Amino acid sequence: FLFLGIFFAHAGTGYSQGTKLTLNLRSTTVREVCEQIEKQSNFIFVFSDDAENALNKKINISANSEEIKDVLDALLSSTQLSYKILDKQIVVYNNEKKQEIIVEPSPTPQQEQTKTIAGKVMDAKGQPLPGVTVTIKGTTRGTVTDVDGNYSLNNIANNNTLIFSFVGMDKQEINIGNKTSVDVTMKESAVALQEVVAVGYGTQKKINLTGAVSQINYENPSISSRPVTNVSSSLAGLSPGMIIRQGDGTPSSDAASIRIRGIGSLNASQNPLVIIDGQPMSIDDINPSDIASISVLKDAASAAIYGGRASNGVILITTKSGKQGEKIRINYTGNIGFLSPTKLTDFISNTADHMTLINQIQQNSGLTAMYSQNRIDEWREKSKTDVLFPNTNWWDVLLKNNSIQNHNISARGGSDRINFYTSIGYMNNNGIIDNTSYERYTFRSNLNFKVNDYLSFGTNVTALLGKADPVSVNQLFIHFDANSPGGLPKYQGKYGATMTGQESPGNNPIAIIENYKGEQNTQKYTGKFFATITPLQGWDINGSYFVSMNNYNDWTFLHPYELWDFQTSSLSTPADPNPPLSNSYSKQQNYIIDLYSNYSKTIRNHHLNLMIGYNQEYYKSQNFNATKTGLLDYEVLVLSAATTPTVTNGSATDYASRSYFGRVNYNYLDKYLFEVNIRRDGSSRFGPDKRWGTFPSFSGGWRISEEPFWNEIKDIVNYSKIRASWGQLGNNGIGNYEWQDVFQSANYSLNGSIVSGLAPSAIANNIITWETTDVLDIGVDFNLFNRFTFSFDYYNKYSHGILVKLPIPFVNGGLSAPRVNSGKVRNTGFEGDIKYDTRIGDFAISMGVNGNINKNIL
Repeated sequence: FLFLGIFFAHAGTGYSQGTKLTLNLRSTTVREVCEQIEKQSNFIFVFSDDAENALNKKINISANSEEIKDVLDALLSSTQLSYKILDKQIVVYNNEKKQEIIVEPSPTPQQEQTKTIAGKVMDAKGQPLPGVTVTIKGTTRGTVTDVDGNYSLNNIANNNTLIFSFVGMDKQEINIGNKTSVDVTMKESAVALQEVVAVGYGTQKKINLTGAVSQINYENPSISSRPVTNVSSSLAGLSPGMIIRQGDGTPSSDAASIRIRGIGSLNASQNPLVIIDGQPMSIDDINPSDIASISVLKDAASAAIYGGRASNGVILITTKSGKQGEKIRINYTGNIGFLSPTKLTDFISNTADHMTLINQIQQNSGLTAMYSQNRIDEWREKSKTDVLFPNTNWWDVLLKNNSIQNHNISARGGSDRINFYTSIGYMNNNGIIDNTSYERYTFRSNLNFKVNDYLSFGTNVTALLGKADPVSVNQLFIHFDANSPGGLPKYQGKYGATMTGQESPGNNPIAIIENYKGEQNTQKYTGKFFATITPLQGWDINGSYFVSMNNYNDWTFLHPYELWDFQTSSLSTPADPNPPLSNSYSKQQNYIIDLYSNYSKTIRNHHLNLMIGYNQEYYKSQNFNATKTGLLDYEVLVLSAATTPTVTNGSATDYASRSYFGRVNYNYLDKYLFEVNIRRDGSSRFGPDKRWGTFPSFSGGWRISEEPFWNEIKDIVNYSKIRASWGQLGNNGIGNYEWQDVFQSANYSLNGSIVSGLAPSAIANNIITWETTDVLDIGVDFNLFNRFTFSFDYYNKYSHGILVKLPIPFVNGGLSAPRVNSGKVRNTGFEGDIKYDTRIGDFAISMGVNGNINKNIL
């Protein structure tokens, strides 16, 4: 980087000498001290691009009614920065890289072939822009605009070109020619290109990414204002290549399925890896109001740092935090709404038509018709006036409009040492079917504390408490599908059965809803402690310890009920004389250690970032369930009130992994980008000889819009980048013990008696290993008129060695088949994302459209 010198025709000293400053700051960055000076005075700071690193240096400074020059001398004495004061403007630049600072002399008679150029620089709203750097291209001469946006330069030739640059604005070049006055309107750089995007174990500027990453800003009002109850459903339509399908509608388990760039496996896990603040968690364990941003990592270049768990993509969620120097803010958001079904399957609700179709099915199967034409005609006619010949629409019976409410209150803020974010959330979803409601409480506390320039630490603590009614919508629909419109839900206080006469009595979903008793309780707690040590500038060491504990406690009881045929006044299905009462309890624990280090270095135009790390995880799950019959009293629903145990089960399972990973980022001139990732994973789900897998990726990018030949069209195509990547990802989403022999209890005959023993439950395969997915991605990003942002990708995902269970002969004694690395899946496709951002006065307008075409071959 060549620093372009700043030249001044004169140096105004009146204001600078008359202003006194008082400061007392500890462990504060140079930039933050400058901001404090701006608050105490009318000075405006302008920083050169190459001063960025030094501005982040932490210093201590104390000043008592001192002049600005003395304060700046003390402030910058331990850095390589220098400064120049022009009335109320202060230019700070890198002293090591500048060419020369010259005060430009007045023109002499020998310079008559040159002229003076003056003008004004404004923003898009017509407001003057102070501090804009104006330089003569190819020289070290220039100036900056004053507080009114005005500038003036002497000794300018007709063939000179002026360059106007300002932080956050697009650089402009203007040929002088015969002009004597040049006014300029600066255009804001595209906001999307300035974003910092979360990637694995760090962040990167979006403009320098070489992988396929979608960024979703959850603090954008267009996102945060939506009344959503779970995160997975709220992601629909926000990222190209990501398909969201809603769950079964049960409020307590309505998590949507997420598929990124197609289905990449068959029997193993097809779900993307979800990382919340650096730790793997369930996407619906988090309150949507706590989210700051989400990054979707879709190719190997972006996801390979997570190696053997990233073959289905990665979703990185970053939660909100306080900011240094931010005043404490308390925020409440809430909404109350009503639920109604949006799309229903078209079931037949006319019983006569139902009978006719049943007859057609029988005839097509070569069987005798089940209903006579007289019976069909009788029902069709009597159903017009007689309630005992119903045409029941079970949708109308089951579904109803209901309410949902969501309330969140949060506080956030920070000082120079500490920042925090704390929130409490409450959600109550009554569901569109009775006895399915869900109530949830959430808590989050994110705390960061800076001890000194070398040490900082923090904690993340969360809690989720949920209570749900016992009816499962999915199970209810199983009964619904097997039902007939020829039954009454309820008549004269009794539940009805199917009354057509030829079919089985069927089911009555209303009877199930009204007689199901129980409760499903969930408690989830997580805690994370993390620390960062910074031994040297540009080098940091990060460590964290994470614990999660999930507890589930359920009990269910279906109160006995009868089903009646009201046409014949007969009992079709008697009540269960011995209904079961069931209790279940499960506990899941997860322990994760992360240790990684980053080192960044810039040497002239070469920018290098190195990262190396270690991860280990241990997961354990335990569960117990018991069922008893013979309840003494149907109102006392505890196991001790039942007499006969029928089921008593308990089990435990565990899993462990260990990983080593690293990343190298290099760019030259911020134009030529290169990145390498590698991760080596070991999993207890595979045998000792097949336990480890290595997953690399390579990617590169070319910011073609930074080339000189692009300048002629840069006013139209402001930014353009071509990128490509290739890498390998893995998948180990199978059972924890499929590589080894597992036994279960079994009965044997010995000496004419039945004795208990053990028997294998499946055929083991100790040579199974990781599924592997090879991913090729080629993409282009560009920006038009500083308003339209385009991103297009072609991808080719080839998954091989897929873990499947192939059919085996029954002569193996009923044992389940072993898992083998056999299947292959290929996904190829195109995806695109177009966004439009602008501002009209105080109104911000943001629109977007995305889509993808995916071809899946098994």
